[in-house]
Amino acid sequence: MSDSAKNFIAQNNQFIDGGTDTMYWKLNVGGEIDWMGIPNCNATINRTKSNNSLTYPGALVYEATYNFDEIGLRYTPENNTPNKKYSLFFGDSQTFGEGLNDDQTLPFLFQKYSSDFNSFNFGFPGACPSNMLGWLKEDKIQSKFKNVEGEVFYVIRDGDIRNINGLDESTTSNEFEEEHFKKLFNIFKESNEIIKNISPKLNFNVVIIPLTFCYKKIIAALSDLDINLLNFYFIDLGYLTSNTSRFLDGAHSYESNNVLAKLISKNYNKGYNPIELFENSFTHDYTEVIERVKIKSFFMHSFIDFPKDDAGVIISDILKLYKGTSNEQELLEISEKKFKQKIELLDNLKKEKVFFENTYDMFITDKLTISKEKLFSNKLFTNLNKKYMDTFFIMYIKLYE
Repeated sequence: MSDSAKNFIAQNNQFIDGGTDTMYWKLNVGGEIDWMGIPNCNATINRTKSNNSLTYPGALVYEATYNFDEIGLRYTPENNTPNKKYSLFFGDSQTFGEGLNDDQTLPFLFQKYSSDFNSFNFGFPGACPSNMLGWLKEDKIQSKFKNVEGEVFYVIRDGDIRNINGLDESTTSNEFEEEHFKKLFNIFKESNEIIKNISPKLNFNVVIIPLTFCYKKIIAALSDLDINLLNFYFIDLGYLTSNTSRFLDGAHSYESNNVLAKLISKNYNKGYNPIELFENSFTHDYTEVIERVKIKSFFMHSFIDFPKDDAGVIISDILKLYKGTSNEQELLEISEKKFKQKIELLDNLKKEKVFFENTYDMFITDKLTISKEKLFSNKLFTNLNKKYMDTFFIMYIKLYE
């Protein structure tokens, strides 16, 4: 990642946390579990952007109330109905529900869409696959879920690779090495074996959420394991949530979790891994580098503002497969131009009634249908070259059919 992109992230990601002090709801138990919630407690929290942030200085990021159950898990309402299957969710703050109330978390919303499940939220800020392994080794957990029927989900993203390998927070996905993914393989392999020992009727799923830039290496690392894969990297949460997918600190919103929960509920029993849409081979041609930056930037997730930090990661990933000189500032400007071109196209498709104005409500209520005839008669769309048209059709129509 270029120095300018890293400096932007460092200067923009400045936050002030308020509410209940963490000492009253976070408990360090050491070992593989490391951190968990204090049993039977609650916390009211809020976060604002610093007045020194480059964008939205002083703005409220979120405020919420966290409740914890008798063993220190994030409380999931309505999860004690008899004669139901079980869904165990593991992961970091995304799974935990940072900035969200108990009934806005991914585990609760999955339970809403899959009403034959009781969900349990083992997620926690800063957690990683090692924490899941620690929980699965606990006698009380093995006893509680002995011989039950259900699903175990690990919700993964780039930060998990950093955390299990003790890498610095500034390490970007393009700096991960093969050895870092071997550790992931070993943890998931051991976890899967323990899950099967707890209950042969429990299935292990790995959910790759959008903007997990190392998704290809995660898939490769897990290819030899008997694990169900849900790869949602290509899902445009910005589009499906009507531009409400993330808080100002990048944490996922209630709308984002609602979309993901619906997708998980729909696909967990069959898996989900669409075809790779972008070129990933080595190149010595700088013109090819520019073309890759253009198409990946055009199909970046939709946000109100140009996501300079995400663009920096994308450019770094592309340059890792290139041998030659480059101008990262030039590539960043190209990236912003192509990103804005896609946003202009989406806005035009909504204006011309090809796409719905409120895609979020339409998707959640199973009414998101697109007129292919209208799409292929739209001038901005037909002015795209064939590769862009084909990819757009896959990402914004085929993936949701």
